[in-house]
This record gives sequence, structure tokens and C-alpha cells, in this order.
Amino acid sequence: MYDTTDIIGILTTVGFASLSGEVLLNEIDADTPGTDNAEFVELYQVPGPGDASLNGYALVFFNGADGSDSAYRVMDLDGYSFSPSGYFVVGDSGVANVDLSFGPGAETDHIQNGTDAVALYSGLTAEEFVAGTRTGPVDNLDLVDFIIYRGGTEEDSSLSSVFPPSDQPDEDLNGEKSLQSIQRNPDGGFNFIAAAPSPGQTNTQLPRIKVVPSPVQVDEDAGAGASTIVVTREGSLDSSLSVNIISTGSLTRISAPPTTAFFGVGVDQISFSIDTIPNTSIEGDGFIEFEISEDTGPGGEPSYQTGKATLIVADDELSYPTLVVNEVLLKGEESNGPEFVELYNSGNTGVTLDGFQVEFYAADPEGGFGALQQSFTIASGSIPAKGFFTIGNPQVTSVYGVNLDQTVSGLDLPDEDTCMVLLNGGGGIVFSALIEDGELDAVPNSEGTALAAEVFASSAGEDSPAGYYLTSDGGEASNSLELVGFGERAPSATPTVSNVVAPRLLLSRDRELIEEDSTEVITFTVSRIPDTVGDVTVTLFSDDTTELVLPGTVVIPDGQASVTFAGVPQQDGVRDGLSLVRITASASGLLSAASEATVLDADIPDLQVCDIAFVAAITDQPEVFAFVALSEIYAGTRITFTDYGWHTNGEFLIEEGDGQMTWLAIADVPAGTVVTFTENEPDVGTAASGGIDLGESGDQIFAYQGDSDNPTFLAGIQLNGAWDSEAVDSATSSLPAALASEGAVSIEPGSENAVYTGSTQGSLESLKGQLFSSSGFTASDAREDAGPDLIPSAFTFTAGVEYAVEVTGFAINPEGATVTFEATGSSDVYVSSDLVTWELANGGEGVGTGTYLDENPPAGKAFYLVQEAGAEAP
Repeated sequence: MYDTTDIIGILTTVGFASLSGEVLLNEIDADTPGTDNAEFVELYQVPGPGDASLNGYALVFFNGADGSDSAYRVMDLDGYSFSPSGYFVVGDSGVANVDLSFGPGAETDHIQNGTDAVALYSGLTAEEFVAGTRTGPVDNLDLVDFIIYRGGTEEDSSLSSVFPPSDQPDEDLNGEKSLQSIQRNPDGGFNFIAAAPSPGQTNTQLPRIKVVPSPVQVDEDAGAGASTIVVTREGSLDSSLSVNIISTGSLTRISAPPTTAFFGVGVDQISFSIDTIPNTSIEGDGFIEFEISEDTGPGGEPSYQTGKATLIVADDELSYPTLVVNEVLLKGEESNGPEFVELYNSGNTGVTLDGFQVEFYAADPEGGFGALQQSFTIASGSIPAKGFFTIGNPQVTSVYGVNLDQTVSGLDLPDEDTCMVLLNGGGGIVFSALIEDGELDAVPNSEGTALAAEVFASSAGEDSPAGYYLTSDGGEASNSLELVGFGERAPSATPTVSNVVAPRLLLSRDRELIEEDSTEVITFTVSRIPDTVGDVTVTLFSDDTTELVLPGTVVIPDGQASVTFAGVPQQDGVRDGLSLVRITASASGLLSAASEATVLDADIPDLQVCDIAFVAAITDQPEVFAFVALSEIYAGTRITFTDYGWHTNGEFLIEEGDGQMTWLAIADVPAGTVVTFTENEPDVGTAASGGIDLGESGDQIFAYQGDSDNPTFLAGIQLNGAWDSEAVDSATSSLPAALASEGAVSIEPGSENAVYTGSTQGSLESLKGQLFSSSGFTASDAREDAGPDLIPSAFTFTAGVEYAVEVTGFAINPEGATVTFEATGSSDVYVSSDLVTWELANGGEGVGTGTYLDENPPAGKAFYLVQEAGAEAP
């Protein structure tokens, strides 16, 4: 159980994090007991633990009360480095684990109490602060991380106007500012809490709310149940938990998600489905972020970390073209700037460009949105396969020393937010790009027609970028072109030749899923591009080492492009469902890379015979089969389905055309849930691998766990009538001994399609009698008579009461035959004249305790039988 007695609340989610992805402001204590002589700021190396140099960094403290937001203290971090545990503490000399003490000057009150700010800078800006030539946060150049903090004071609008948007955490949220510090929860996380100070040590860590979409990316035409959002809470389950769900992003691409959810006592996992909304528009991929947090009520103290996850909805109308605008420089000074548009053809054949046009449309919602700004036509020419075609004004030749394929005198491209469109000779859109300042909140358009730009080039400053270049010729990723000044050469522009690729890491894996108790590993490959010169040390980080452990670093040797490393799963002994683990790789001078892997929970019980039952097997196209969970199925459970026949020698008969598939529960599946597979795609959980193809002349399906050489059977269904004495082909099968008493059903007489149409509510034992009897099914060779529309939506299991009956009287009188009995449940009354053949008596179905009267008993001898309602007829 987590101790939250000294936690006063989650204060804020910072809207701006480390630009480098390596170093963060992790904790600040600005107000301490007495004379304020225990103040500190803690830095944290996000990929840590590790030893990283702080050369070139400066920690700057800003005064929010003087009106100018000027710096009142600068700490030069040159020559220092992180401790092996990944922390660096700047503070008073008496602070535990302090690495750099304040001074010289007063011995107390080194950090103002708020509302003020502390920021971490690198590079030239850090040098200027240390030298005293820069005194305020005039811009955000070289800004690594910052916190605007309060100490029982109001928010500072002046500071918030000069720093990127963020919340302003209050150290005095609960009136204990001298006893609390503001700290990330956990280390390097995006939540801030107020808790007992922990300089140079692990911050107070609340249990997490984990959010995992499964799958993470879906096609927009997937429709109902496209993805399941699995929400897991850690920590004690002794109390219930209500959570709020905030969904942002491309919400028009999905049906409305829930806004709240509830964990009951003892429940550690819940889930909700997301339906996509298909359309025929080209919109680009959609991104929906889910933020799930504890509902504390007004003034309540949270006891969980907020969880976040992103779902990607892929645009199925969007395909990346082979003819692209590879590079463009927009900004010059009227006709004096070296402005150009470079095309690249990644196809295998040349393209004639006669009549192609390049058009620019205003993309600023406040500046004539959609209005045509500029256009020009390619009069003639062609572009070879894997080749370039560059159009520009004459200044391009003089500035860059290159020859253009077409020169346009006086070419002056738009300097402001713009949507650039490349059209072919027939006016069809070939490629589009949006170049804007990062504030665009509307879809770019061309004369009112919505576009999904293949490339988005934006900057965080007040102006749009000078242009962009694709990081690989013809690729989908772009970098912004930066311009020293109007009319001057863009340093990274390369008209007419291959683009400059920003040095970066790439990260891939050989599998997406792994069991936490597996003796195997996930093999990751980390690569560097574009060159292979020199040794590169890559720092690796797993955001959940209780599930997947990585080496701290790997080295890509000189002359080598990549190396592999192992992600080792960890069995934690806790039933925690599926865990989505994020892996990052970073190295000095290279852009970082990230990947994700799903670790399956191994701390779940195995299923047994009759924990599931088949409720449908439809061989007519499209093929469908379904099962009902007769007991709860925990997240991470895997079940294999096969249409192999079972041989009496104790093994499957594998015939051509037969197969098997594995189903994975991505969230807890409650008892009574019906899971339907249409062409091997389940509506609950996911198909982890494989598939089956049912024979239209009849077939069988088995469900089992474990290895196919030694399966643990769970259920079976046979469409060919009675089970066969032996499996001799793909349509025959004997009945496994494990299913001989219950768990299997044979449809008699044989049929191509069978759907359960018996009772769906009652005690588990009474429903089993129908689920494992042919009489509980509707069977037909015609799909319309036994189709998917008959499959039950769900089952409800009532508390089971052992059925018992006692016949207390029997009489023959003028009214008929009277049977008097007492039973613990509903009963069926059968009649026979020879004790061999029994039929349901007149009005004898579902009779309650008391007296039953048969007004038309058979002539001669009459025997009556009373048994549990729904039980198989004698």
C-alpha cells in the first residue's frame, strides 16, 4: 500500500518538456522551514541512470515580481556531471546529496518563493547568461526545460507570456509550502506533485493509471470495436476508483468516447471500445490522446498518477506519392531572394512535367484562408527516375552556384503560412505541403477543397519556417529550412542535389509481443544514419523496468551502421494485464529514436474445461465462429482455436487447408461475454497470429491452451453429426478424452451452420446442459436460417442453487393426472407409458413448485418424471 500522508496533490502537467529529451528539472524546493537554508533544484537525466556531462548548461532563476522577469541568479554547470544514479542537485550546502552549492553571498533565501521561474539553458544562450550579457527570457533559444512555480501566490501572466505555454504548480497548495517540494511523479514524468523533499533520491511515486490502446494504430474503416483502450490501476484494490477521461485530438475520426469510468473494489483493470468513423475524404492520419486521471472531487487529494496514451487512426484514402516537392525555399526579399521549388521523382520511370502547376494558398485562418497567393506553370520538361527538377528565380544560380531546370524571373513565393499544392497537367493534385507557424487550428484548403498535406513543416516561433527539406529524398519526414536573413543563403538548403539528412538514430524490434515469463527476448536493432564514422555510445531507457529490462548503453562501432541488443522480460508476480513499454535510444549529436513493445502478463491462471463454450460455427462465407466466456478471462490470456481433427493416438491430424489461430485477451473479459470471430477477426481482444478456414461440407473447432503437442482442451464443436471414431481427413475428428464428459457439442444431424439459440440467463450448470447439447442449437445448411444475427449478445449467470425435487403426491381423477411436488427451481414434467420413451407432458414445461395437472394423460399406464427445467430430455 502506498503511503500518501505527505502528498498534497498532483499540481500540474507541464506543457513543455526537455527539448533534448535528456535533461529535465525534476524537483524544486523554494520555501523551507525557518531561515530557508535547505533550498534546492534537482536535475534528472531522463534516459538514466547514467553519467552525463553538464558542460554547456546553465541554471537560471528569474524574478517574477520585478516586472521585467530578469535573472537574479545564474548557476554555471560547466565541469559538472550527473551522478551514477542520474541526479544532479544544486542547493544550499546543508542539503542532502548536494552537488553544487549556492554562493557566494547570503547563506539563506537563495531561491525566491514564487511566483517566479527557474530554467535550464544550453549552448550559446547559456554562455550569455553566465557572462551577464543576457538577463531575461527574451526568447526560447536553447531552452531545455523550465518551471514557473508559485508559493501560495497568484499565477504570473508576464512570465507565462515569455515562456512556452505551461501550468504553474503551487508549492503551497495545501498550506504546507515549507514542508513540501514540487517534484515530478515519477522521476522524469509529466505529472507534478507536492511531497516531502527528496534531493538526489527517487521522487515520491504514486501508483500509476496505465493506459494502453490495443491496437495502437487502426484503419479508419475498421468501424465498431476498432481499438480497445485498456486502463489498469496499480496499488491497493481495497477501495473503488472513479476516473475522468479527457480525449483530445482528431475526435471527428471516432465515435464519442466515455468521459468517466469506474473501478470496483478488487478490480484492477477496465476497458472501453473505440469505434472509428469511416469516410471518403483525404484527411491524413488522425491522432487521439486519452488522458485518464483520478476523480478526486473538489479539493481532493489524488493518489494515482495520471495516465496518457495516443491512438492513431490511419487514413485509408491517403497514399504517399512518388512525385514530391522535395525542398522549397519561400522567403526572400521581394525579387532579390534565392527562392526555389525542387521536385523529386522516387519512381522507377521518368515523368513528363508539361503543364504541371505549383500553387500556394493562404493557410492562416485570419488571413484570407484558402485564397490563391501565388502560382506558376512548368511550361515543358521532364524529371528522370530518382531524379530532380528545380524551378527558381535567377538569384538561386548566383547564390548557390547551381543550374536550374526552369528559371522564373521575379519569382516571389509567399512568406506567411501557406499550403503548397503540386498539380499535374490535368489539374489533379499530386502532392501538397503545409508550411506554417505551429498555430494553425484549421484544415488547409485549395479553393475551398479540404486537403491532407503529405508534409507539415512548422516552427515554434512567431513566423513560419523559411521552407523545408525532406530528410531523405522523396521521404515523408521533413526538417525546416532556417534563414539567416531575407535575401541571404539558407545554410541547409541544397537545390538540385540530394538533401542533407539530419544525423539520427533508428530503432526497430523483431517482435511486438512477449510473455513476461518467456525465456526468449525481444531483439532490438539500433541504427545510425547517414554516416558510420566513429564509435557511437547509445544510451537506452525502458520506461517500465518491472516489465522489460535493457542494457544501459550499447556501442555502434566505427564503420558499422547498427547493433542489436536484448530486451529481457521480467516476471513481477503481479497480475497487471498487458503492459505497453516505451523504449528510447539517445546519443550525443544524433536525434533520438523510440519504439514500443507489449509485455503479456504471465501471472494469470490457466483456463480449464468448460471455462468457455462454443455458441456458433458458420462455414458459409463469410465464416464466423463464436464462444461465450463461462468464467472470467484475464487480460493476457491466450487461447488457440483450430479446425484440426483429433486422432485417437493423442495428437492432431494436420490436413491441407486446416489451420489454427491464437486469440489474445487484451483486457479482462467478464463471464457471460460472447466473442465473435468474422473471417478470423474477433470483436473482443485481438487475433495474435494465424487463422482457420472452415470446410463448407462440415468441420470441427477445438479451443485449447498450451502446446499443440500436449494441448489443454477447453471446448469443442462438431458440425458433422456425432463425433467420429477416428480422424481420417480434414472434416472428421474423434472426441478428446478431456471433453468426453462435458465441454463439447456435436450438431446432429450434421449441418454447415449452427448457432446456439437456447437460454442465455440462468445458473451456470443449467445453461451448460443446453450449451453442450445439440438441442440448444439451431442448425441449417442455409446461412439465412442459422446466421450471425442469431448469435447471443451476452449471457447472464444467476447464483447457482443446487436443484432438488421431491414428489409428494400422485392421483388419477376425473380431471386428469395430478402430480404434487416441491422443487428448488423451475421444473419440466415428462410422461411415458413404458418407461422407455419419454415426452414432455401437456403444459409440463417450466412448472413451479406445487401441483401439476395433466388433463389428457395417456390411456393405460402413465409414468411421470419431474426434472430441472432445461435439462436434457431422458
